[in-house]
Amino acid sequence: MRIPIRTSIGLLLVAASTLACGTRRGGASSTSPAGPTAEVESEFLFEAFAPGLSNASGEPVHCETSAAAATGGRVLMATDKPIPGATAFFSLSADSLRPGARACAILAPALAGPEKFEDMAVSPDGRWVWATTGFDRVRDDASWDRFNCLLRWPAGQVERAGLVAAASRGGLASSVGLREAIQEALACEEFPDGPPYFKVEGLCELPGGTLCLGIREWGRTFEDFRYDVAVLAVHFTEGPDGPVLADDWRLLARFEPPLEALGLRGPLGLSSLEYDAAGERVLMTTSYELAPTPEGIGAYLWSWPLPSLLDGRAPELVRLPDGQPLRFEHKAEAVCALGGGRFLLAHDDDRVLGDSAAAFHRLPHQGALSIIRFR
Repeated sequence: MRIPIRTSIGLLLVAASTLACGTRRGGASSTSPAGPTAEVESEFLFEAFAPGLSNASGEPVHCETSAAAATGGRVLMATDKPIPGATAFFSLSADSLRPGARACAILAPALAGPEKFEDMAVSPDGRWVWATTGFDRVRDDASWDRFNCLLRWPAGQVERAGLVAAASRGGLASSVGLREAIQEALACEEFPDGPPYFKVEGLCELPGGTLCLGIREWGRTFEDFRYDVAVLAVHFTEGPDGPVLADDWRLLARFEPPLEALGLRGPLGLSSLEYDAAGERVLMTTSYELAPTPEGIGAYLWSWPLPSLLDGRAPELVRLPDGQPLRFEHKAEAVCALGGGRFLLAHDDDRVLGDSAAAFHRLPHQGALSIIRFR
């Protein structure tokens, strides 16, 4: 049975060491928390690839984890920058989520072509894994088509990853044909045909064959844009060669976080989505990047009960048990369910490494992870 996608939803205006201080209690306070609450179990650094790795220009390669999915006892992750000699994907055993854990590279050839992965998702029944790139750039020729790819594969069989809505031009296969539908779904008064520039950073599958993409930015160009928290949705069916997307893309929900009312930093943009089948909700991260410093980046976690998302109601801010907002001092860009009310958040701090004399510090080949538990 399909979940109906409502057509009348518009803008919602709502008036190797353990990290010692990765999460802060920020801004507003309350003695009785309203809505979902969670505790931080642990925060730590992991080794994404070999130390000292450099690119063709001799510059150090940074771990910039932007996507994660938990399946088959492993956490799959991807960076949004190329890793020389490998794909952008690696994994950790779910039993090894502790300081200093070393990731294993995933060398599946099907993952080698697309670039700038931004999110992954597991289907509600656990049988499939999706991955998307950012869809944030394109050229008249096919040279940037690799930035426009949507993939899916059977859980545990990443070597069978295949493109969704695949098309080929210039001998290069991609999902670039989806750009027009995404752009049209974002049409507004300023851009009646949809914004020329947009960036996908969220991905999840809802029950009933509905795929959602989260939009972080849109505007005239990558230098002239606004941050957003928007969710697009499209139905899909199973065809002989994989999922077939319907021609019903639309804006499912848009949310403007009330920064001042909640005591949050911003501006905020959507940075990941995760459907929590056990809780029948969508978890969402939003992040800010005010400056390329440890103090200039951060993120918040939100819970969107499925009925609220489908009705266009606002998500709920996840808080600490004392009522204060759960704020991460990292740029959370992925969240995935570990089971038992526990969730892993992976952080993309770009090239911010911090100071060796401070709590926030990592090396280029290291990434930061947080594990939380809902109460």
